[in-house]
Amino acid sequence: MRILTKLLIMVFFAGALIFAYNDPARKMVPTCYSDGAACPGGCDSHVVFDGKINGTRNAFDPDGGRDNPQKCRRGRPCRICFAEEDSSCINVTYRGPGPEEGIFDFTPAFYQQNCDKSDLPEPLAQVCRDMGRRVEMLKRRTNCFETPDDPKCSEMMNSAAKRKAADQPYFDECRKLGETAFNFKYKDQPQLQRTWGCTYEMNGTGSSQTGSDRKLLLPAACGQGSYVGREGLDCCSSDLMTTALLQRECDSFFPRK
Repeated sequence: MRILTKLLIMVFFAGALIFAYNDPARKMVPTCYSDGAACPGGCDSHVVFDGKINGTRNAFDPDGGRDNPQKCRRGRPCRICFAEEDSSCINVTYRGPGPEEGIFDFTPAFYQQNCDKSDLPEPLAQVCRDMGRRVEMLKRRTNCFETPDDPKCSEMMNSAAKRKAADQPYFDECRKLGETAFNFKYKDQPQLQRTWGCTYEMNGTGSSQTGSDRKLLLPAACGQGSYVGREGLDCCSSDLMTTALLQRECDSFFPRK
């Protein structure tokens, strides 16, 4: 009887394991992010996604198989799939955990490298088509990065530059001291505390659009010639392709003529 019970338990767990491996892939959505100094790999062509789907039929090490998925490793190729169909899959460099479930978050460099390809999974192909249309629209607008003294741009650009200049000393100090020492020094000024490599605020002050407790990207995290966008999520620059991909986050830097 004990032997039979053990056999039944083994069969049950084996069946559960097989079911887990063959659990259908969920529908995934492609997005874009560009958060300056916080972006891993120098914001090269890569993807980040929620760790819960790593090692599933949505995201797995291409050296293994989709029916026995193994976890992708940082800095290595990863096979990602937008749905159950194998035609929805593509190999991309994986750079670590990212946004909430249901999203594959790519860099502008990824789209720049791949949008001309004819065999992209349809969700990516759609993003590329939309991006192309938005680039043409942006060409007809004022580019405030190129014309910061334009009356439609001057106040906004001056304000962005001042915020960045004010934040730069704290960013530099945090990088020099390290986050732990920096945050201890400013324990009585929580609005100055930082996280994620000193690039994001420690204590979230997000808006109703981003979530009131969401940690926002800090101004000095954006490199030369770029500023944090309207929602505090990404860095905006004069690059039309990146602006088209980030959409609402950066479109205020491109007012209508």
